Amino acid sequence: MNISKRKRYLLYFSTTVVLFLVFLATRIWRNHIIPNGLHVDEAALAYDAWSLANYGVDRHLKSWPVYLINYGGGQNVLYCYILAGLFKLFGYSQGLIRVPAIIFSLLTMVFGMLLVFHSFHRRFVYSLLTAGLIIICPYFIMAGRFGLESSLMAGMSTVFLYCFMCAMENGHYRWYVLAGITGGLVLYTYAIAYLALPLFLLLSFLYALRVKKFSVSRWLCMAIPLGILAFPLLLEQYINAFDLEEMRLGIFTITKLQGYRISEIGLPGWKNFTEVLNSIFIGDNLAYNSIPGYPNLYYVTIPLALIGLLHNLLRWGKSLKNRDFFSGVYPLFWFLAMLFVMSCVTGTNTNKVNGIFFTVVYLAVDGIYVLWRMGKCKHITLRFDRESGCETVELHKMGWCRPAAAVCLVLYAAGFLRFGVYYYLGGYSADYPTLPFFDITVSDAVEFLEEHPEYRHERTYMAQEPVYFAASHPFSPYDLMLYTDERLLMGYYYCGALTQPEDGCNYIVSDKYADYAQLLRSLGYTEVRYQCYSLFYQK
Repeated sequence: MNISKRKRYLLYFSTTVVLFLVFLATRIWRNHIIPNGLHVDEAALAYDAWSLANYGVDRHLKSWPVYLINYGGGQNVLYCYILAGLFKLFGYSQGLIRVPAIIFSLLTMVFGMLLVFHSFHRRFVYSLLTAGLIIICPYFIMAGRFGLESSLMAGMSTVFLYCFMCAMENGHYRWYVLAGITGGLVLYTYAIAYLALPLFLLLSFLYALRVKKFSVSRWLCMAIPLGILAFPLLLEQYINAFDLEEMRLGIFTITKLQGYRISEIGLPGWKNFTEVLNSIFIGDNLAYNSIPGYPNLYYVTIPLALIGLLHNLLRWGKSLKNRDFFSGVYPLFWFLAMLFVMSCVTGTNTNKVNGIFFTVVYLAVDGIYVLWRMGKCKHITLRFDRESGCETVELHKMGWCRPAAAVCLVLYAAGFLRFGVYYYLGGYSADYPTLPFFDITVSDAVEFLEEHPEYRHERTYMAQEPVYFAASHPFSPYDLMLYTDERLLMGYYYCGALTQPEDGCNYIVSDKYADYAQLLRSLGYTEVRYQCYSLFYQK
């Protein structure tokens, strides 16, 4: 290896290390308070994960369900199973609840870099650019900082796309097996994949036939693990579609849901399509998904992704015409499959379209690649001279393209600086002290009362829903029985309401109920102060 190559590799390695450290900072710094509290689904899967880790059942007493019942409409299980493994290894800790979100955000970055490296003729600089965009774009930051189980689709689908691309590119059987396994796991991240993955595989199958890349034996190696993993979910759909009784498959439960949400799927429509585009590039009205004025991927992504989309469509067309294999077609197929499926779904928001975000970044990076390459090209103009009757050719270097690409990078940096200051340094917390579907856990107060039974008195009231109590201080699911929707737990803790103060009762009061807390102080209750809430009790 010559000195210049060694220096270049050293530069790439050091840049990768720096990007990894920046990634950790953006996902971990102040993670315990931004966003503050837990999402209601986050609290639910935390308690389900703890119950599975310790009792082998979820809070509904179902043995290892392939699809969680949650509040009746269902919840995907991959996040919960990973979290159960973490709880089994390290014990219950609220600090672990968001670790799978951080891990899968990292997987999006790492496998996104690898995928781009293979697609862009092994130019590592575009891999670094991909990592940079995943690190700094608001969607990836916010989704990687709390445990919404469907958000794992972004990371898992990126891993699958890389494995599938490698399988098609080099034809090794092991990559087909890995593609089948990772594709099967995608199905356990979010139910949208039930439609998106088959559509992607159909496009890929037709393309493989055209470019003579199809092999029955190799696709079987992918289909077998994929089919094994998909089978329990197919049973889940069968039972709920035909209103049958739930069943067991070994230790696993094929659950019967109270509400089957197939009605959310319909024919593609213009209204749904515009909602999808808005959810991708701008945001939604949920402040934990996106923030008004801070678009999910910054505005500069829109023209870049459009350039990348047109470029990839042209390359796909050329590949079909010439029957030449083009590995970069697979992110395009996933983008088109997700765009079509989400155009069939009513009530789209940012977290529902999470599986498409890496491919949008891929297209944006390709847009920068196109601009940079065009800066080296010459624009050809044909002119006809009437006097001589001859055509003349003028060559013009497209010198504006590379400055345009550089300006795009500056706009990304400026957007991140603006967003970072607002999000991390207090503006976001001040504007959104409470987030929709979020509430705080009360671990310290419950532990205090459990350790000091002399202060427990008759009952302790709290405004949090029962699942937040369960996530605060896990008790056996057989004792809590949250599936009964009872608000009186363990015969002592009453959840979901702060009643008129009465003697012999304690109160756990969030800071958002400042007037109620002041009333308790005026009545002489003893206050124990914790972060964002207080425990009031009578001696």
